[in-house]
Amino acid sequence: MFCAFIAITIVVAAAIILTIPGGSGGPSAHEGASHSPSPTGLSPSPGLSPTPVPGAYNPGNNGAGSPAGSPAATAFPGTNGTHTPPMPTMTPGYNQTPGTPVTPTPLPTPTPVPIVSATTSNWGSDKDAYSRGSTATGWVYVMNTGNVPIDQIDFIIVVSKTIWFVPVQKTFTFNATGLNIPPVVKQQVAFSLSIPSDYQGISTAGDYRLTATAYLAGNEIGSFSKNIKIV
Repeated sequence: MFCAFIAITIVVAAAIILTIPGGSGGPSAHEGASHSPSPTGLSPSPGLSPTPVPGAYNPGNNGAGSPAGSPAATAFPGTNGTHTPPMPTMTPGYNQTPGTPVTPTPLPTPTPVPIVSATTSNWGSDKDAYSRGSTATGWVYVMNTGNVPIDQIDFIIVVSKTIWFVPVQKTFTFNATGLNIPPVVKQQVAFSLSIPSDYQGISTAGDYRLTATAYLAGNEIGSFSKNIKIV
């Protein structure tokens, strides 16, 4: 009976020793302190780092799953996580200040190509008969059909006569300047010719054919002929 009591006492004492930290039944000194429990509730394997638990995912950030309260979690919804708010959509024809119209840059007006042209009508002369040494005056109406003003009309005047069946003629020029005829305007233009009293010692009296031709910038725009008498 006594021996059995001693055996029971030894067994109880051994059990108490095993439950005391640092006792002979605890971990050895080379194993170090006990590890903190893993967030997963499983004991980590020796020498391995525990796997981090992902934080709360924030919709609208850069997809990195940043936990709530982190800088990425404060990103504006719909952005890429760089804290840059989306640019507002601008209405076409307006600048960066909504509601302010944009002043368009005026395009240069093309310079029209100058067109110089005209027509003639209603030719006439002041007389049908002229004295020797007088001046014969004629006219014509010039219609400006171009897009620039007409300042000058040139005339070539030919006076011809038949003497003893031989045609004789003399040519004169006259330049009408300073006209300033606007486009789409008809204006009378006059020309004149001095009649000599004689020609090479011969009297200029007689019957003549007068022909006047008008030119604009070197181009013929009309002509006129009539019989005149010099007395």
